[in-house]
Amino acid sequence: MVREAKSKSGFLSKRGGSHRAYKRRWCVFENNALFYYKDKSDKEYAGVVYSEDMANITINEEESKDQKHPFAFEIVTPERTYVFCADSREEMAEWIAVIKSAWDEADAANTAVTLKFATVESFVGTGVRVNGPVAAAALAKLSEGLSSKQKRKDQSGWFADKHVPTAHVLSVMAEHGWELTTSLKTQAMIDDKRLPVNMMVFSQCNAA
Repeated sequence: MVREAKSKSGFLSKRGGSHRAYKRRWCVFENNALFYYKDKSDKEYAGVVYSEDMANITINEEESKDQKHPFAFEIVTPERTYVFCADSREEMAEWIAVIKSAWDEADAANTAVTLKFATVESFVGTGVRVNGPVAAAALAKLSEGLSSKQKRKDQSGWFADKHVPTAHVLSVMAEHGWELTTSLKTQAMIDDKRLPVNMMVFSQCNAA
């Protein structure tokens, strides 16, 4: 059975971007992205940090010296540094480990041979959409040069507002162990519009 991406949810205190005040936020890490909400019951997230944008995840030494935030950790992206604080050292370590796992290309605990599938839709002159267990490092290369506002995730997959040539898609996917199974030119819906797209289906076989 194909493994699911690691996920975690819980309350963290988040330091503001333009000020240093901390506010309690409900945080969810899933589908290789960290979403944070003002309240656990909220349907719309207040912000998101994509794994492919994360340059580093580590303990924030400066904040940790403050007794009020002894379990602070930071996520560094090209745009800003996000600082979160857990309720305990164990919780902090678990959050860091789960978020870092998005960069793992292989699951050491998986002893069976697994076959994974992923689709990449390259919309003509519009953008690229990825659906499937594609590593954050690959998504980073497909969206190189884009800000977080130019990317999004929803039930249809991960989308970047950037046209990516088919040759570059094939190169990036091959670099990360994906083999092209089939491709076809068709049409697909995006933002309530039906647009021409080059759809590619990839497969990846993993063994321990």
